[in-house]
Amino acid sequence: MDAVLEAVLRFGFIALLVLIAIAGLAAVLTAMARPNPKDEALLIDSFPGEAIVAFRAANAVMAGVKPNLLMRLCMDALGASKGLRIATELMERSAGGLWVGGRCFLTTHRLVFMPNVLNRLLQSGVPVVAVNLSAVSGSSHRFGLVTRIIDVRTEAGIFSLRMAKAAEFQAHLERLRGETPPSTPSTEQ
Repeated sequence: MDAVLEAVLRFGFIALLVLIAIAGLAAVLTAMARPNPKDEALLIDSFPGEAIVAFRAANAVMAGVKPNLLMRLCMDALGASKGLRIATELMERSAGGLWVGGRCFLTTHRLVFMPNVLNRLLQSGVPVVAVNLSAVSGSSHRFGLVTRIIDVRTEAGIFSLRMAKAAEFQAHLERLRGETPPSTPSTEQ
């Protein structure tokens, strides 16, 4: 009986440590996603009265993104260039592009994805993506290996985002999409 009790206590202790680690990671990711003053000014200056509604650390599928020279040199030095090429090709085929890490912001008028510094440093063709909510025809969320994936449908195609609390973020998106009248960005400087 003592062995069973000891096993249960060990499992409980390990489970508690895992929960604390997950909570800590969630707090770090949230802090990393928080807009700095410069980004906030960029995010809310396009439309009169624009405000940030939600933000998350996220990954986005981006077509046309390739490992740049620095990444290829690093992988060559590690002897992993063939593995990088194979992984890149597999990801492009299965997802339609490479998953790029960054931050996703939902404002009262737009959905904005800003790639992180590491992805901008090691990959070429990594743009900031801004989609007016009036151009969004719908969204859904689906299973992802670690986090759920949000598919945002527009006339240009589907923009896929992977993030924690994806269902909550998608609900904000759909609520705002229903409230946002078609409009154009402000041209005032």
